[in-house]
Amino acid sequence: MWSTLRRLEPILRKHFESHNEKYRSDWISHVAVRLRALPGAEDREFRISWPGDRSLLNLRVLPWREPGCWAFWSSPITVLVFKRGKDGGKPVAVRCMSFFVEDEVIYIAQLQGMKKIDMPPGLKDWTERMLRACMEFAQQENFRGVSVALAQSQYSFHHPYVHPWLSPDERLRETDRIREKMQTHLDGSAHALGWPLEGEWFRWANPSYRRDAPWTRHRSLRRPAQRLQ
Repeated sequence: MWSTLRRLEPILRKHFESHNEKYRSDWISHVAVRLRALPGAEDREFRISWPGDRSLLNLRVLPWREPGCWAFWSSPITVLVFKRGKDGGKPVAVRCMSFFVEDEVIYIAQLQGMKKIDMPPGLKDWTERMLRACMEFAQQENFRGVSVALAQSQYSFHHPYVHPWLSPDERLRETDRIREKMQTHLDGSAHALGWPLEGEWFRWANPSYRRDAPWTRHRSLRRPAQRLQ
């Protein structure tokens, strides 16, 4: 199934590179689809310190993974959108999505932006671009449909991560900000595309789905039973 999921990458890239010609630039570096190997520990390091704020030994558990992404992943399949690094530096993750697959349906549990990083003109509708890319992918690979979680159904909506050193008033404002963003990204993007709400999911059914298509037998790739957020 992983070989199938990797075919989502060029579709996402096309949707993010096709923004209005008036604003077209090389701001977007690339898009990556990844499978989480160690939930919550992808950036873990083994380090032996040395005087002078140096390291005698510094080994990353997963050295091939893009480091420095502060997303709190909800599901095993992740999508990262990168912008080009400043002055030719390393690309920076700016937007992310995570989803799982069950019964031939793509379930999107997370659409998250990075704090203090705004999308340029022409890419403000990034959540809708991600959903449209998933719709195209579902039609290409014969998935039954795509669903987006209702914000209030998510664990992270009711228990958002807020820095513990903030004052009580600041923590309250940050909590409200996170919840508002989640509703904008999840609920707002589904509403914009006209997806109906069924229970705790906004759903889109693939009109070209073929139940007995011989070339597709999608297995489930589910999120962990116990949430990490």
